[in-house]
Amino acid sequence: MSTIQSPILSFCSTCMNRGESLKKTLPHNNNIINNYNGLVEMVLVNFIKDDESLKLHDWILQQKNSDFMNYRVCKEMFFWNMPKARNTSHMSAKGSYLINLDCDNFISANTIDKLLELNKKKKLNKYIFCGYRGRIKKKFRPWKRKNFRTTFKFLRGEHFHDGSYGNIGLPKDLFISLGGYNEALPPMGGDDDDLFKRAVCIKKKIIHIPSDIAPVTNSKEEGLVNTINPKIDWLEWAQSSEEITKASLLNNMLKCNMNMPIGLETSDGKF
Repeated sequence: MSTIQSPILSFCSTCMNRGESLKKTLPHNNNIINNYNGLVEMVLVNFIKDDESLKLHDWILQQKNSDFMNYRVCKEMFFWNMPKARNTSHMSAKGSYLINLDCDNFISANTIDKLLELNKKKKLNKYIFCGYRGRIKKKFRPWKRKNFRTTFKFLRGEHFHDGSYGNIGLPKDLFISLGGYNEALPPMGGDDDDLFKRAVCIKKKIIHIPSDIAPVTNSKEEGLVNTINPKIDWLEWAQSSEEITKASLLNNMLKCNMNMPIGLETSDGKF
């Protein structure tokens, strides 16, 4: 019998009453990571706020093949806040390389194999990972400023809003040094783009491995349901985030959440 190894890759996921999506993705994702003998973990933070959250919690505990699922619960968030939620799951991770995985996304064995191969060659920490299912234009400079070092652009197309946009990864030490996801951004919209752009200012190399499994289809309206303003136009928050990101990059202010904890406290969900 082989010895269980410490995780290298941590897929970091969150949920707040999104049971319809999670019930489709979690069994698949647990089955995939079980094939890697501990080298890969699934971090799942369930933000519990009501009876619906508790029912989802009970369902999660009934799942099989969850030996490598790092399940956490948090009762400190009542209104959904994506940057804070993602920070909470990422800071709960045990691996050295963190990959955001929304609860409507499926893990691809192809992605894991390629990333572990880079790690075997001691090259993984040189890369920022992107699982976006569309195309990326590299060597792209929107502003002619010497201190603006982001050199890529997500190209719009059929996959632009398919849910794979936020499937990004980076070394844990870089995540912490950047301050994680910017909690000064609106509760939804643009936090993944913001982190990715700040990260590639430090690490120039992007490993683009488009996921070979389409995410569960969801609308922006569904995502807004648990936020403080569920009736807002998602684009309004996204545009506000874009302005904050632009200002940060142009002023070379890559670190966020200064002098404050990243994310929220959690407890072990299996006990």
